[in-house]
Amino acid sequence: MQGLITDGSLTINGESAMRRAVNFSAAFEDNSFAQITDVDNIFSINKRIYLEKGIVNTTGKYVNYPIIWQPLGEYIIINCSVSHDPGNVSVSVQAQDKMCLLNGTCGGTIPASTQFDSYDTLDENGDWILTKPVVAQIIRELVNHFGGEQLGKIIINDVENKIKAVMR
Repeated sequence: MQGLITDGSLTINGESAMRRAVNFSAAFEDNSFAQITDVDNIFSINKRIYLEKGIVNTTGKYVNYPIIWQPLGEYIIINCSVSHDPGNVSVSVQAQDKMCLLNGTCGGTIPASTQFDSYDTLDENGDWILTKPVVAQIIRELVNHFGGEQLGKIIINDVENKIKAVMR
C-alpha cells in the first residue's frame, strides 16, 4: 500500500527510555479505503512498521537511484485514525519505538505465572537444578520473549550483573 505523506514529525530523545516517536499523516486514493479499514492491514494498532526517509538524488552520483532512502527504524503503531472524504482517504498515525511493547503503552501484559529470578535446567547427570540468572540475562529474555526482538539485536550496557539486597 502506498500513499503520499502530507505531514509528519520524528522526535528523538536519548535521555528517555522511549527514544523515538513518529507522527505522520498520509493520503490515499479513494479505492484504498477498504484496505485501510481492514483489521489485518498494516495500519492497525500494535502493528510494526518500518520507516524510511527518501531524499531526491541531486548529487549527480548514483544515477540509478533517483531517490536515496535512509532508514529511520522500526516502530509500533499506538494510535491510528482514518478519515474519508470524496476523492481520498487520510490516515493519521502515531508510532513509538519498540520500547512501547515493554512499558505498557501498547497494553502488553506479562502473565502472572512468569518468573524471572530463577529457572530450572538439567545438569550433565540429568538432574534438575535451580539456576539464578543475572540481571542482563533477565532483561534479554524479557525483550526477546515479550518484545519480540531477535537476540542478536539486543544490546545491554551499564547494567550490573547482580543487584544488592536492601538490608533493614
